[in-house]
Amino acid sequence: MRILFAFLVVFVASELFAEDIVLHEKKYNVIARNGKKVGKYSLKVLHKKEKQEYEIEEMHFIHYRGKRINIKSTVIYQSNAPFSPKKANTSIQLNEKLCMKGHAIFSDKFVDMQMTMLLNERTGKVIKPKTYSRKRERPNGILLFQSALAVIGPKVIQKEGRKEIVFVEFPDDIDNLINMKRNFLLVRGKTNEKGEYEIGVYRPSRRRWRRNRSLLTVRYKKNNSIESIFYQVTRTS
Repeated sequence: MRILFAFLVVFVASELFAEDIVLHEKKYNVIARNGKKVGKYSLKVLHKKEKQEYEIEEMHFIHYRGKRINIKSTVIYQSNAPFSPKKANTSIQLNEKLCMKGHAIFSDKFVDMQMTMLLNERTGKVIKPKTYSRKRERPNGILLFQSALAVIGPKVIQKEGRKEIVFVEFPDDIDNLINMKRNFLLVRGKTNEKGEYEIGVYRPSRRRWRRNRSLLTVRYKKNNSIESIFYQVTRTS
């Protein structure tokens, strides 16, 4: 079942800081293109200085075709250059029932993945847990999870321009817990007189990237604080 989400995430809560540990913590409303509120979204980033890690926690609560879909993921990133992911985990609930859980561990050359299905996503019925494991070669380049863009983006691309990345979606499907998409572009726009700018992720295309709609765009205020996030996210389950 392929689900397409296209929504604007609007800021609804204040940013919190706690002694240089909580770097970012916000809650948002999920607004469809027709202006209707369809769910909630939250993003929290911890900076673990001793381990030199960022812990990025993302949660979606979406109402879609009569179903309530809860997606939670946590990604651990190296907090200094080259800002590489180290491990990640995710879980999906369908109408408050755990449907799937999984994790991935990143090494220099490989990505080890494991996921367990506990619910039939079509019928909603509990099934005997099925566990799938897979090992893939790790692509070269910057691996950017969609949840990490808001925090990692300004560190990876610090001025106006473009940079090639591997865009990572999590979760993908039972055969591929994460989808690592090569040759995507990270594009940073001009900074205006108020210090505001945007960073977007674009699909590879023979056409000029400016003609494509971004998959994900973050609008920043001065000092890299986040104003809003726009997603056009495709998930397969």
